Amino acid sequence: MDSIFAVYRKANKVIDSCENKQHLVGAKKYSNNFFHTFAKFVGYGRYGFREYLTDDLLSSMYEKLQKRIIEKKNSFER
Repeated sequence: MDSIFAVYRKANKVIDSCENKQHLVGAKKYSNNFFHTFAKFVGYGRYGFREYLTDDLLSSMYEKLQKRIIEKKNSFER
């Protein structure tokens, strides 16, 4: 299994390579898969939402990926 850092670098490359909004859909899916791969599924919450257990490193990395996707999306709208 690849390390979290290698997969994070790949996710950043995926975001960097996006040339239009349709590519960002794939980048968003990739970042979500990154999260699901390294987070521990603990069950379903009160309203049927999935709950995951993460450490600070994974949370920080995932949040940065989401911010980069939003920044990239905003750059297409200019």
